[in-house]
Amino acid sequence: MPAGNIESMFSVRQNAWHDPQGRFTRDRYPSSIAQAREWAGQQWEPVEAQGFERIKVDDAATFGFGDQDVVVELADGRYVFRPIAGEKRVIRSDTGAHLRTMLDTYEVIGNGTMWAVIEAICDQPNVMFETGGVLDGGRRVWALARLDEPWSAPGDPSLTYPYVAFLNRHDGRASAKSVNTTYRVVCANTFGAADAEGKETGREYNFRHTKNVMDRIEEAKQALRGLREDTLAWQELASQLALMPVTAGQRELFVTEFVPMPPEGLISDKVVSNVEEARKQIRAILDGVTCEGIGYTAYGLVQAAGEYLDHVRRYRNRDTYVTRTLLKPEPLKAKAVQLAREVAAAGV
Repeated sequence: MPAGNIESMFSVRQNAWHDPQGRFTRDRYPSSIAQAREWAGQQWEPVEAQGFERIKVDDAATFGFGDQDVVVELADGRYVFRPIAGEKRVIRSDTGAHLRTMLDTYEVIGNGTMWAVIEAICDQPNVMFETGGVLDGGRRVWALARLDEPWSAPGDPSLTYPYVAFLNRHDGRASAKSVNTTYRVVCANTFGAADAEGKETGREYNFRHTKNVMDRIEEAKQALRGLREDTLAWQELASQLALMPVTAGQRELFVTEFVPMPPEGLISDKVVSNVEEARKQIRAILDGVTCEGIGYTAYGLVQAAGEYLDHVRRYRNRDTYVTRTLLKPEPLKAKAVQLAREVAAAGV
């Protein structure tokens, strides 16, 4: 299994971060939504199964057997497997692997249903599937589609593309959803209007695990419209930031304010070292190839902060890396936008 608890996936043309040898890299885009699902390893379904309680039978003469009990002789004695009322298991149709035990009111949104939603949203020529896969043994699945309508901020040599991510869980811990974002090619930063405005969630369409999930497909079709609206809002803000020049002194002020040093007397040498290392990393990003053309603008400050937050800052494992770059908005990006504006206006 690849690093980061990723079971299967595909990535078009560019090797994924966990796959430097390119085992999952494809040299072309999927020719259809069905092929994208196949490449993502999502042809199986989460299915329901009965949950059982195992009870040891010490004395068959006095044991209270139930009508639905299944009696099994094991090496250490006789056991009864009794159905658990009000619960059911969710398992994989291909391997039978257990995903989670749920209340019986929980409705599975299968991979086929998720891809039906994807087809309703993305069945048009300028939508291209970049990646998709399976996480955590099948408990989480995803697909990422690119809207082939690139743009760039003034002075920025890198293109930025709108994306829509489709996320589904088979363990009851979240609803299925589509999430809109943008992606700057040169540094793989994910940024959008929701991040810049400090919203806890971006433009999302949620599909709860209930029987009427398919009733929301018409609403889901608005996801691409919402993606375009969000992209235009972020493009307008990015253009404003790109036209705000900053000096070397203002850049340094941004770095030290974005990664502040705690008050003296309350920190250890290790904390001081960590703060200095983080600041050093952001300075290196500002002076590196990913900020060429924008390094002395407020937009460059925001992108450097975003690159640090998305890719340079430490993460516990590759799974959490996926979560923070794709699955979960980052509130510190809003801080970066606000701070970049303030620094650009400061007379340093």
